[in-house]
Amino acid sequence: MINCKVALDIISENYPIEEVTALLEILPDEVQVKGDPCELIKGRVYRENIWSLYSKVDKEIEDIELHIKNLKDQLGIKIKEFKKIKTKFDIQCTCTLKTNTPASINLSQEILHFLSEIGAVLDIDQYIFPEDDS
Repeated sequence: MINCKVALDIISENYPIEEVTALLEILPDEVQVKGDPCELIKGRVYRENIWSLYSKVDKEIEDIELHIKNLKDQLGIKIKEFKKIKTKFDIQCTCTLKTNTPASINLSQEILHFLSEIGAVLDIDQYIFPEDDS
């Protein structure tokens, strides 16, 4: 079992998400609005605004670099726009990897440079679920 989900999240408690969409001229895959009910946890509300763009690479491919390259390709060359965005918003690249065995994670200088250029924090969560031998 492999499940790899990679997203670029642009987060703010105070600024509207529409600002991000207008600057990047890209529609997000998902938006969470501060104060709206959280679908995953009944009775909770979102505490911040989140604009999310997801990798379009097959989730069964565990190569995180390939997923981040896909996000980079979707964004195009928007470095000036990200310089404006990062003055008001937090930018995070979230990688969630669920596997049966530990996976090696390697990122090239190109990918690290890209994440640095757009001001993104890299968050990698790896969950290992051993196969049931019974």
